[in-house]
Amino acid sequence: MVITVADEGNKRKGEMSKEEQAQCVSDILFWFRRNKTPVQDSSTSEDLQPLAKALGGKLASLLEILLMESKNIVFYEDKRGMNAEEIIDAYQTINIEGVVPFAVDLDGNDYLVIGVDGEVKEWNEDDGLEEDEVHASFEGYVEEYRNNLLASKFEYVEDCGCMAKASKARK
Repeated sequence: MVITVADEGNKRKGEMSKEEQAQCVSDILFWFRRNKTPVQDSSTSEDLQPLAKALGGKLASLLEILLMESKNIVFYEDKRGMNAEEIIDAYQTINIEGVVPFAVDLDGNDYLVIGVDGEVKEWNEDDGLEEDEVHASFEGYVEEYRNNLLASKFEYVEDCGCMAKASKARK
């Protein structure tokens, strides 16, 4: 079954509401479960308290929902989302105030991070925080990723993550 995501129409202006964020997470988890991909059980607010404390009480709303619903153990393309304990460890490794890692590659060297201004960037051991942003906002990144998942632009490959499908040439 292919789900078509309309890209025209009434586009949202501003940030996602809590309800839209929850629906976005629900859609992502649905995709992973439908593709028989392991998804973790949910976290409790007590599980997130050490993370909130480590981050100085600043936890992005959408990241909190991802952690609460699935411990954030889903793939963001070739990077695996991290649970609260892993985020704390990576936050201490990266050691840049306000930069919150949320996904890591399978080798544990490259991270997707939420930057100081809410943008998504990459950080790696060799070069540190990359100049270029992956997306202007974490919410926008996750929403766009959800749309691409639902539009069947990715497939899950065990031990690799979500890989973009090769587009078929039109005749």
